[in-house]
Amino acid sequence: MSELQTSFIQAWNNGDYSEAIRFVSLLIEDDPSNAVHLLNRAQCHEKLELFRKCLKDCDTALECDPTAILAYLIKGRAYAAMGKQEDSFKTFKLGAEKYGPIDVVSALSKAAAGKSEPPQTPYSAPAASINTTSSALSSSSSSSPSPFAQPAAAAKREEFFASSPTTTHEAFEVDESIAQAGSELKNLGPKALEALVGVASKGMVQHGVGNANVDQQIALGYLQVNTGNYAAGVRIFSAMLQQNPKIVAAYLGRGTAYALSGDLESASKDFSAAISVDPKCVDAYKRRGQTRAARGQDADGLKDFDAAIAIQKDHEVYHQRGLIYYKQKNYKRALDDFVNASKFEHSNKMTWNYMGLCYNALGQCSDACEAYLKALSLDPGFKEAFCNLGIACKDWGKADKALEYFEKALKIDATYVSSNHVRALTWFGLGRHDKAIEDFSAVLYRDVSHFEARWMRAVAHHDVGLFKKSIQDFDKALELKPDHFCWYQKQLALFYQHNLDTPFSEYNIDQSLDPMFKEFWCKRTNPSEFPKKQQTTQKPLDPNIADVVQKVPEWPEPTRKLLEYAWDIGKWMHQDAPGFLRNYRQIKMGGLAAVEMAQVLRDVITGKLVQVSGKSSSGDQTPHKFGWRDLFDIPVRWRQYSEPNDPVWWVDQLTPEQFAEGFGSHTPIITGQCVVVRYGPMFKRAFPLMKELIKEQHVLSDDMLRRLESAETCEDLYKIMRRDFWVVTPCHSTAKAGKIMEGTRLTLQYSPPEGYEFSIRTPGTPPRWIDYSLELDYVFEKYLDAARKTPIDVEEVSKWVLTMAFYWYNFMPLARGTAATGYVAIMGLFLGAGIKLRSKIPRDVLTDWDGILLPTPDKFIKSVASWMYKGRDTCGVQELEQLPRINITFSTIRKTLEALNDTFGRSENL
Repeated sequence: MSELQTSFIQAWNNGDYSEAIRFVSLLIEDDPSNAVHLLNRAQCHEKLELFRKCLKDCDTALECDPTAILAYLIKGRAYAAMGKQEDSFKTFKLGAEKYGPIDVVSALSKAAAGKSEPPQTPYSAPAASINTTSSALSSSSSSSPSPFAQPAAAAKREEFFASSPTTTHEAFEVDESIAQAGSELKNLGPKALEALVGVASKGMVQHGVGNANVDQQIALGYLQVNTGNYAAGVRIFSAMLQQNPKIVAAYLGRGTAYALSGDLESASKDFSAAISVDPKCVDAYKRRGQTRAARGQDADGLKDFDAAIAIQKDHEVYHQRGLIYYKQKNYKRALDDFVNASKFEHSNKMTWNYMGLCYNALGQCSDACEAYLKALSLDPGFKEAFCNLGIACKDWGKADKALEYFEKALKIDATYVSSNHVRALTWFGLGRHDKAIEDFSAVLYRDVSHFEARWMRAVAHHDVGLFKKSIQDFDKALELKPDHFCWYQKQLALFYQHNLDTPFSEYNIDQSLDPMFKEFWCKRTNPSEFPKKQQTTQKPLDPNIADVVQKVPEWPEPTRKLLEYAWDIGKWMHQDAPGFLRNYRQIKMGGLAAVEMAQVLRDVITGKLVQVSGKSSSGDQTPHKFGWRDLFDIPVRWRQYSEPNDPVWWVDQLTPEQFAEGFGSHTPIITGQCVVVRYGPMFKRAFPLMKELIKEQHVLSDDMLRRLESAETCEDLYKIMRRDFWVVTPCHSTAKAGKIMEGTRLTLQYSPPEGYEFSIRTPGTPPRWIDYSLELDYVFEKYLDAARKTPIDVEEVSKWVLTMAFYWYNFMPLARGTAATGYVAIMGLFLGAGIKLRSKIPRDVLTDWDGILLPTPDKFIKSVASWMYKGRDTCGVQELEQLPRINITFSTIRKTLEALNDTFGRSENL
């Protein structure tokens, strides 16, 4: 018995039904389709007179397991308590028509006939044992019903009484020893015995043999299994098989008893024996398939369900096979099965829920939402579907809807921590770390061992400068998972704390941190592999260093104007495309970084700044002329400190070995079977380009060329090439006419099961670094020349701004963050020349991908100018020059985090 089950039963026995609900709800969260847990909670709600919730749990239990007829008894009692006598008797009557435990059927029949009050303990389970329900046949009328204890089972609980025509084999005579083995009959009351004999005599026993005596023994065995007396069931069926080894029902019954007892190997053998006797027995294939899947033998399980489908198609067989495919992450096949299952049973909410999970895993958020909404139309109290619907909306980029659905799930069940957790991640993605911390804390209040909530709360505390709490959470997270990569994040948090008040002008984080540390974090390498001598490079937390103020009481007026000005710049950087959330923290970061770039550029353009000391440079740390890399160090630094959860590093500052090997960025368009929501729309541009470049860069036969013309999918292309491969996009030089540099690599790889990875991979090698550094040197000087002209030539400045962005996007010199810092640079370069850019990025446009997929700066400029140039505002530099200097106002990590924590702009609709 699990700790949660023990706690639940203890709370129940103590009469603390609210606490019992909390524990059983956690059990349901782990196993949403477990009818036993649902009926346990229904009884708790009944005791607290929360009758509507009681009814919902009963209905859900019946949807998960239509044979859980005790639900009718509980539901009928609830209706009676609500004064709905007609509904009560209808429910009792409906339940009495079902087949199940004899005493439950009897109690329902009496209640339906109005002959007695429904008993309070129709199906009690002792707290002492999880594998027995010895009092299940009792007709006690105790006023304190015991809850159900969930058997330690890996296979689905089955009820074996069936009203459908049974399979009839040859008649068997019952030996006296078999009757003696069924001595449990003596323990039945006369009414229960009469009902059992009646079921057998009417030929209503599933897989009965047509002989009343044998079928009576089968029915008794089923009864023992259904009521949790697995050992008794095994004894009965074993005795029958000893006399005649061809009784299919005995193998099925004993196999199920073994499965529910946790002996999956013996269960599988019995189901195999049933198949040997009757190769057309669908139930045997189903149960063996489930048992094999539970043992991790997925391939064999799939074969069993294939065989069952070949014999007889129904909802269960498609649904169960779909579950195996889903576990294997073969979402396309799983989806096909759930769709087929829904054709047989259109009102099964679990099937629709899994359909939604498959759609979302395939990147089809819209279809996922429709499937979840269908599940909710069947059960408006289906909290898991609300939560999954919220996740799909979050992945789609529809944060408002996501938050609405998470809230609805929590209104159904305030203890549903999964909804708190995913809502916290949504708040985090919106840059609302304060809200994220609240929800992560709610999760940890109910589950102190929830690793993901502990880890992400540590990250959120780090982001906002609450380092003491951050380190505490990292330490507790590492106690739970000592080998998790959050060890690197803890070290980074310690570095931040020790340098909280050190001016940025005195150091550069890329130069300060060990190259191997950064490389290992980028790769998420197990911390145990990090050299021991380097593991203690960061000193322990300094308790004397105060944490960052979460809200500055009142900014000086000049600083407030600076923040407002930066926000007005940053808000135009929001990417209005599927999968992108409106991250207010990153919007502020972008605006502040762009303004700082513009202010520094003014110094360079006017000649005030020529040389830099190199102390704060990520590259040359000796005194040198201010260049393009010094300029890009500004947005890179803001990106690093605004979201330390991302490893944003200059690639040439990783280990020399990795730099030489070509460590670089990787962005998938399709990964496995999933069309990535953010980047999937780029397929229609990248795929035709790959086809054209294949012709230039690979040797193809005439047949391959012919097939290439009609290829429309990754699978089509892979069948032609018959291996993993890549092509290189061209990037034409501006500095040296006629030179073509390597752009990115469009890559296609097979990804089991039955999927492909179609992505861009850009290796950062020393030769590439030299090429692009020279290119950016040249273009930066051209930009400065254009920006110094009076009057300013807007078209010429625009040309060199976008040319610099084009080469930056193709260069991809960062482990992460090249796209974000590139667009910040566009805004900063325009602003430094006295041009405000107020152009909303069109939906579905990804500016960096325009640069990557086009071969020349001119084509890139033509592509983006149609929407970007409309928002150019030649405002001059007077307003900019009157603002406080950002590199002075926000000169440290502390001041930077205070600015990012500021609430300005949160309520603005972008």
